[in-house]
Amino acid sequence: MLGSCSNGCQGDLYGSRCELSCSTRCKNGKCNATTGKCTGCEDGYYGEFCESHCNTNCHKCDRKAGKCYGCKDGYHGDMCASACSTSCQDDKCDWKTGKCTGCKDGYYGDMCEVSCSNCKSGKCNARTGKCTGCKDGYYGDLCEESCSTCNGPCRQLDGVCLTGCKDGYWGSNGLCLQTCSYCNTGGCRIEDGACHNGCQVGFNNPKCFNSPENCPVGFYGTNCNIRCPTNCTNNICERMLGSCSNGCKGDLYGSRCELSCSTTCRNGKCNARTGKCTGCKDGYYGDMCEESCSTCNGACRQLDGVCLTGCTDGYWGCNGLCLQTCSYCNTGGCRIQDGVCQNPRSFHSTSKSYFLAIHY
Repeated sequence: MLGSCSNGCQGDLYGSRCELSCSTRCKNGKCNATTGKCTGCEDGYYGEFCESHCNTNCHKCDRKAGKCYGCKDGYHGDMCASACSTSCQDDKCDWKTGKCTGCKDGYYGDMCEVSCSNCKSGKCNARTGKCTGCKDGYYGDLCEESCSTCNGPCRQLDGVCLTGCKDGYWGSNGLCLQTCSYCNTGGCRIEDGACHNGCQVGFNNPKCFNSPENCPVGFYGTNCNIRCPTNCTNNICERMLGSCSNGCKGDLYGSRCELSCSTTCRNGKCNARTGKCTGCKDGYYGDMCEESCSTCNGACRQLDGVCLTGCTDGYWGCNGLCLQTCSYCNTGGCRIQDGVCQNPRSFHSTSKSYFLAIHY
């Protein structure tokens, strides 16, 4: 009665009278004869009518949702919209997780987000961060501890000074942890602290302590009758004031190890003197890991908060700072580098995420 094509359409046509053409983006030009929906998409497109572009960084994408099946080198994520960390070796990372396949010299961690700048030659194990040697003035597996009172390098294992103490310091067993504070000019002998040119007024005995010449380990004060703070490493403290001269136990810092490292420090570790974190938990940055980078899709650089593995869904920004939102984009979010909506379908004329947009 109506003349509609009841047995389907020829070629790449559809509609009740086969008067409409399937989208040129339909695979092999084929679509549903009634609805015009593509039965498959040419590479690089997705959507019911193959109207949307896959992200340019995809190898291929899912025809319905646009999720990528594999990313080009340098990108990762469902939409391949997140750049690999700039610290990844050759800028390559796992396209699903964003974890680096290797780190550039000077970095370590899953995302190569932690600097090993105190290592000799700036190189460390890419997984553990352990240095094969430390720059002068540092020791420890990660060269995170300072031996700045040494007159040159110190032993990486334990901080023992290899070429003696700086002027004004002395110590037993090669640890230059005591000061010649009350000596007259000329300093003191590094092996026992005896002053070279006598004491300042009010102090006596060879080391110019107004106290017995030697306190037993674990005690300090004029009469060596005050216990060192319980959190001092090896129960060692400075003899006059009781400060923890050999560092702190666990996740503590301060002159008497009375302060706790920030809970946002990686593994709870910080510098025993300054409290600066040796690394941050994901989502934080700053000396004390006190700043949040929660809009990052994983870790950020401790120095400045630059996102190492792109932005979380709904955010974008320049120079790796994910500070802008994709608030007005359709489903699918926006590109992290410039805020262009992934699935812009509306009435407005611009594609930025701070406007609604339409682009086919």
